[in-house]
Amino acid sequence: FSSLPTLKNLVLAVSGTFGFALACVILCSCGSSRSAAAHLQAALHTRPSGHQLFDSNQITNAVQEFGENREAAFTVLKAASNETNTLVNAGRIIDTHKFVRAGAIYGIGQLGKSVPEVTPFLWDVIYSPSRNRLDRWMAFRSLQNIGFQAQDIPVLAKLLSAPASNQNILTKVVPETISGLIETNPPAARPYL
Repeated sequence: FSSLPTLKNLVLAVSGTFGFALACVILCSCGSSRSAAAHLQAALHTRPSGHQLFDSNQITNAVQEFGENREAAFTVLKAASNETNTLVNAGRIIDTHKFVRAGAIYGIGQLGKSVPEVTPFLWDVIYSPSRNRLDRWMAFRSLQNIGFQAQDIPVLAKLLSAPASNQNILTKVVPETISGLIETNPPAARPYL
């Protein structure tokens, strides 16, 4: 009910039926964004049973609830991708939110090129020394999902010498990715070699 004065003022500002319709659309879209954000948070924070780290179908469906408002989905996913919660159990450090971060980074990859900040954010995750191997792996897989182009070859090659990527699975996958880009379109790749 707290939004009723806002609705009344909005209707008065833009009089008539058009004003009422516009006010309803604005209020519904705000409510649907909140609902979509709540569903996405629930999908990210619900650990699936079995051996899955996260439920990709639930996350994809929750991202799709945002419709054209992909920036709002990115805001929720970006925040979740930075969540940490560690426990010490019998002398071992346990990261209880690695599944939340992995699912969020997966979700960011589902946004693709619709949000310009996605690709730079994923590259930042890969190069960040504070991120663990799983976070970097998920960011790389999300970038693969978005799609590498021949002009990405120098950045990929640089990744091989980055301290964050040493001694992890990316040192195997990155050369395969570069090789695939070269084989797919040799003329386009030639200037980047």
